[in-house]
Amino acid sequence: MNKKPNKKNLSINTGWYKLLKLSAEYLNIECIDPEHTSDNINFNSLDVRSVRNFQRYLTEQKSDPLVSITAAKFVKPLSFGHFSLCLWTAPNLLTLLTTACDYSKSLGSPIKLHFKMTLKGDAEIYIIQHEPYDKETVITL
Repeated sequence: MNKKPNKKNLSINTGWYKLLKLSAEYLNIECIDPEHTSDNINFNSLDVRSVRNFQRYLTEQKSDPLVSITAAKFVKPLSFGHFSLCLWTAPNLLTLLTTACDYSKSLGSPIKLHFKMTLKGDAEIYIIQHEPYDKETVITL
């Protein structure tokens, strides 16, 4: 029996799509409706690939690689649900970083943050990608 392999579901928080949608409206760019499906378009606001394609679309429409940065203007304490509320209410930077790393999976399955404190007291955050076809799987900040 030859079965087609199922594509992995790479879900992310819908807050990412909402921020990009607000950016598109702010920049007067036509939005992609997540409910719209046709022969050529299959968009899911929970799928990282769809949201990434929407982000690329916005970038192409304005011919500016930094167009996504406008999304930062629209971040609110509940943009990503309880996770972002925890970050907004963190009493200090160390708590914010450790909470972000501990619960990074709630933002999306393709990435995981790992926090490490060096002997000198420097904080290191490792961004680990779980996308199977990506050549670089670890980024250090």
